[in-house]
Amino acid sequence: MQAVRFLWIEPDLIDYSGHMFNTVRAVVPELLKSKKISQFCLLIDTSSDIPESEGGWIRKCLEYQEKISGYVYTGRMPKLLPSIKYQIACFWSFYKTVSKYLRLNRSTQQTFLYLNTCLPFHLPAFILLLLLNREVCGLILTLRISNYYRGRRSRRFYVNKILCRILKSMGRKIYFVTDSELLQQEYKDDLRLDVYLLGIPHRIERLTCDSVNRTQRESFVIGLLGPPGIPKRTCYTLKVLLLLESRISEEFGEVTILAHGYSRSKIVNEEVARLAKKFKRFKIVLRNTSLNTEAYVQDLAGCDLVLLPYDRFYYARNTSGIFFDALSLSKKIIVTEGTWMHHQHEKYGLCTVVNSKRSSLMSEIKKAIKYQGFNNKVPGREKFLLQHSPKQFGNDLLRLI
Repeated sequence: MQAVRFLWIEPDLIDYSGHMFNTVRAVVPELLKSKKISQFCLLIDTSSDIPESEGGWIRKCLEYQEKISGYVYTGRMPKLLPSIKYQIACFWSFYKTVSKYLRLNRSTQQTFLYLNTCLPFHLPAFILLLLLNREVCGLILTLRISNYYRGRRSRRFYVNKILCRILKSMGRKIYFVTDSELLQQEYKDDLRLDVYLLGIPHRIERLTCDSVNRTQRESFVIGLLGPPGIPKRTCYTLKVLLLLESRISEEFGEVTILAHGYSRSKIVNEEVARLAKKFKRFKIVLRNTSLNTEAYVQDLAGCDLVLLPYDRFYYARNTSGIFFDALSLSKKIIVTEGTWMHHQHEKYGLCTVVNSKRSSLMSEIKKAIKYQGFNNKVPGREKFLLQHSPKQFGNDLLRLI
């Protein structure tokens, strides 16, 4: 097969933090080695802090981050009309900027487009792009969001069903991929889509993990990592820890809570800060800025216990990068039953599972604090991690080209 031009579209890559950056950093070197790709470009937002000089293959050409902040991240669920306006604004901005790049950078080679996270407004944009750009021979879209919430189909289900069928009928190489076998089965059963399963490639290095020795610290560190919000139940978990603080004796020793208190929602940030001020005996360290990869890894490496009691409806099929990172660093983890993390635990035996009752979470945290010398070696951990590597991810992606 003739080599193709490969355009990786990553609109959410706005700085050196988060799983998007880790994924790009891990996978791009694998793709650059392939003879299937003659030209590689990473398309990111013009507002990104990452300069084009970071890699000769980076192009800052996308322009819709400003519209996202105006409609979505207000701390409340958007009403119907603002939500529709948001979708239309993002659809048009995304289509216009990607189309402009293709127009200004015409190529005699066939072009493959890859989007790492596909949202509803991306689908009509790609339909238009395929109609008006014949050099685009293929498309790979990553599906990360379930069409269900609290057991009921959301509005996006019917929209996705129609748009995905239109895309598949356009006579190009259209591939849908996901990193969750539960999402794979959902889209296969409900939308009749053949969805390919890829791994989670943003494996973090273990170098900082070994430098933080449990015996070197007097305090037991509990981690609430990642941007706070309703899906991660950050405020709920802080309230549980406040209640636990009042119920355990001094003999449990010093406890430190390491919480990430920065998100795009001002309301959530303020609530996290308010709850943090209420702690008296537990020491709390609140990160109020976005962390780069090194700072995030350092925080995770310093934790004795990582709390992931996430919303079981939002995370019923959606994956968690923090769960994967914590396993990479051999951390003790607590998750909610009925989530994707619970499903992985049932297959590999990776963590501690709690139910939706507050008392269940309190009990497991108390045990972890009391028995600080627990063994973090998990028999199924290595088997789980072997399925997820940048090399494997790159190879699976290249098979679709």
